[in-house]
Amino acid sequence: MIHQLDKIALPIVQKNAGFVLKRIADSYMIIFRDPPAALRTCVELQRALERHNVTVAEDQRLLVGCGIGYGPCLKLGDDDIYGVEVNHAAKLGEDTARGNEILLTPAAMEAAGAAVEGVTFEEVEGKHRKGGPAFLYYRAQYGIAVAPGHSEHVAKDEPPRTLDPDVPPQVTEDRKSGKKKPPPKKKVRR
Repeated sequence: MIHQLDKIALPIVQKNAGFVLKRIADSYMIIFRDPPAALRTCVELQRALERHNVTVAEDQRLLVGCGIGYGPCLKLGDDDIYGVEVNHAAKLGEDTARGNEILLTPAAMEAAGAAVEGVTFEEVEGKHRKGGPAFLYYRAQYGIAVAPGHSEHVAKDEPPRTLDPDVPPQVTEDRKSGKKKPPPKKKVRR
């Protein structure tokens, strides 16, 4: 199915002057010089996948969630990029968006929004930041229904996610003592 996704997605990315910086499993990190081109690519990709999905069995359908950010970043080498908006876009696309969903940071919506015909935006309030306001992001409305499933603004049996890298993950409770404890740290190999 990854090969099928490549066959559909890569020509659309190329047509809109996107550059696939890296791919990890079924996730792409794509950079664009033009914010409207990023949004246009996501809309065209979702529409192409919708056309594909009506021709295949349910277990062969391809569903993609997209996250778009816009702002200063630092590109190191040929396959890595860093920045606050990069982190927000990755969180929106990988952790928050459901199939057929396109989510944008406020900066991306402002930079790309009005330039793509037929796309409107719905403001979504994410989880409140520690000691501050909730992180706002935008859901692009472009004529295809969002696939049911996992999303921070839909899932009720899971704690909401945060886009703020300074907010620690959900604190859990020790079953024996009843005391609150942070989740275990992930081991990082270097």
